[in-house]
Amino acid sequence: MRRPFAYAAAAMLLSVGLAQAEAPRTIIVMDGSGSMWGQIDGRTKLDIARETVAKVLGTLPADQELGLMAYGHRSKGDCRDIELMVAPAKGTAGKIGERVAAMRFLGKTPLSEAVRQAAEALRYGEEAATVVLITDGLETHVIGFGLTKAEGAQVACLAENTGGRYIEASNANALRDALAATVAAPAPPPAPKPAPPTATLSAPDSAPAGSVLAVGFTAPKGQFDYIHLLNAKGERVAEAAVGSTNPLSLRLPFELGKYELAYSSHADGIIARRPLTVTEAAVMLNAPDSAPAGSLIEIGWTGPAAQHDYIKLLDAKGERVAEAAIGGDNPVRLRLPFTPGGFTLVYAFKNAEAIFSRPISLTEAKVALTAPDRAQVGSEVVVAWEGPAATYDNIQLVRASDGERITYDYVKDQPLTFRMPNEPGRYEFRYVFEDAEVIARRPIDVVLEKVEAVPAAPPGRTQAARTPASQDSAALTPRDLVPVTLQADMGTMGFNVVWSATPVPGQKLPPEAWAMNEGTADPVEAEFFPGQYDVVGDAGDNVFARRITVVTGGANRFVIPYARERSPAGEDAPRADDGLVTLRLAGVPESGAVRWFAFPIGGQDALAVASGDAVRGPWETRIEPGLWLLTGKPADGGAIAHMALEPFSPSPSPLDLAVPKPAHAARKAGGADGLDSACDAPKPCLHRDSATGLSLLLPSGWGMEAALVMETAAGVTARHPSTVFLPLRPDRNETMIALNTRQWDAKLGPCEDIAIGRLCRTEPMNEADRQAYRILAATLDHDFTRVGK
Repeated sequence: MRRPFAYAAAAMLLSVGLAQAEAPRTIIVMDGSGSMWGQIDGRTKLDIARETVAKVLGTLPADQELGLMAYGHRSKGDCRDIELMVAPAKGTAGKIGERVAAMRFLGKTPLSEAVRQAAEALRYGEEAATVVLITDGLETHVIGFGLTKAEGAQVACLAENTGGRYIEASNANALRDALAATVAAPAPPPAPKPAPPTATLSAPDSAPAGSVLAVGFTAPKGQFDYIHLLNAKGERVAEAAVGSTNPLSLRLPFELGKYELAYSSHADGIIARRPLTVTEAAVMLNAPDSAPAGSLIEIGWTGPAAQHDYIKLLDAKGERVAEAAIGGDNPVRLRLPFTPGGFTLVYAFKNAEAIFSRPISLTEAKVALTAPDRAQVGSEVVVAWEGPAATYDNIQLVRASDGERITYDYVKDQPLTFRMPNEPGRYEFRYVFEDAEVIARRPIDVVLEKVEAVPAAPPGRTQAARTPASQDSAALTPRDLVPVTLQADMGTMGFNVVWSATPVPGQKLPPEAWAMNEGTADPVEAEFFPGQYDVVGDAGDNVFARRITVVTGGANRFVIPYARERSPAGEDAPRADDGLVTLRLAGVPESGAVRWFAFPIGGQDALAVASGDAVRGPWETRIEPGLWLLTGKPADGGAIAHMALEPFSPSPSPLDLAVPKPAHAARKAGGADGLDSACDAPKPCLHRDSATGLSLLLPSGWGMEAALVMETAAGVTARHPSTVFLPLRPDRNETMIALNTRQWDAKLGPCEDIAIGRLCRTEPMNEADRQAYRILAATLDHDFTRVGK
């Protein structure tokens, strides 16, 4: 079926073109008859037509297809004078303007034939088209530019009978508007938007503050989709990435009120919502109302148990003075400071918001050192002590003039024995609480002349008090017995030890020896009268032996060393060929007591091992074959002082290894690739960051960004620093290790909890990079007391 075409006197257009999404092909039919020389408002109609056509053409899009046809412009009185001057095509607007400007106006007005030919040129039967006729009269009839009502009705009838419409143009402005309405393309209708995806959320209507909420969902699960928790202001307060787990776990805030769960599509925004009410949660701390300063207390707790929840002790200024992490233990243990006064225990949700508090009073605690007033140079002095006996409590001998430390020992034994320096002068014994605070002092003069040794009295008594040697065994009763704990210094060995203890001769003690019938690998508890005993632990080929002094009121916990000279196995006795490696580690250069650690780095299925307490002399342990990182730290804490990264093969004989100091230090990276420090050495580099107190072994071929301590908008600082580690190679791709990053997408790779927070890595990762990750996980440490040092 042929499509209808339209024409109009003054301006006509084909109505079907208006429904198209793009501009229809258009021909302007220009009246070139002599009647166009007539005037309107003092201007000829041909001038008005030329000017108006030029203006309208300048507003049309360049890709609209336009053509030009004229009639009555070449000869007078010829009704067949019709010419297609410009064929319909894109980009013809300029050419049409030129041809209209050059037209002559001579002949008659053959309307019908001109419109018919224009329609044929547009192939109106095949596609939508528009014919725009600019004329001032009827066919064979010449009048002024504006038509009379009767003349206009005739032309309008012509337009209506062909499916078009008639627009009257009686002056230049009307002609311009008519052309714009007929030639300009209608704006294409907007494409319909696809329907957004749908989702549903399932969760309880309410849940306790700080609890973990299980949120089920049905949704397309697009990449980077999240389930958000929004507060009443529409602000995001918690979120969980959508992955393979359904339902998701979402940790709720501790602020009560109305919230909204929202499924947020990365492509379409929020596509599902569900209201949620956060209700009050049960939080409680069970602790004594008062406790001695410096003591170790147990605190029972009820609370959210969120990651990074802490129990903190705040002083009167609200500053943190002690803390303990909430984990699997309940109650938790908290070491109190050695400062009497009023304090506050708080439950800190996610290490920030205090959601419960209770007061606690720290009372005066007993602390004392008992030692002689004088001693000869080079002699041994026995010191009895009383104090908190915290993990790192120690007694130091220092020079009184400058405070230089001469020697020290930890307070695990009672009493302690010190060898006096060879230089005479005034010295001082100091009880150092947690290796940080001096809480007791006892002066002593070291002299050249011989001084009669006086056994130390128990703390709180005078030097004239009776010592174990002066006791009368007949006067002893069961009430005089003292609890004693014996433990073999065997590292990770699991020997079954049979213990015995014999009173040292010359004391007024019952002569009977104490002995066990069966062996055990665990510490042994017994009761002895105060005095000195020779203790022996028999483990077959291995023997442990030491003389101990038991005192009333002391800790009386003794670690009995391995006695190689009394062991049938001897120093070089072969071990059973069980596929393990026996190591004997010693520090180089020779140093005091060392706390040893061994970490599996090569991916072997083994746990890290440690010496526990600091060890004087070699430390022996047994490990699985493979690559191991061996480190040693001073007994008084601090950074790594000894380091070796070595592979080990099975050996039935012990391997003696002198572990040297770290040979390399990390270099400044100068900001290359955003890195602050780097390690180019063949072995890991020791790195200490004085700005944050962070210390670590930086793996060979790796760098790290500058460490920083994050702070929330509310001014709450993070407990541990954050940083990022990157390989130095150019083809590292997306390989990365991040410490305490604020946000980590689980799709990037796994994370694990370490001593100073959370360490994450990307996946996949080759074995060499995994070894670098294990080195960092083993050695990252943070000591805020060393910030700026």
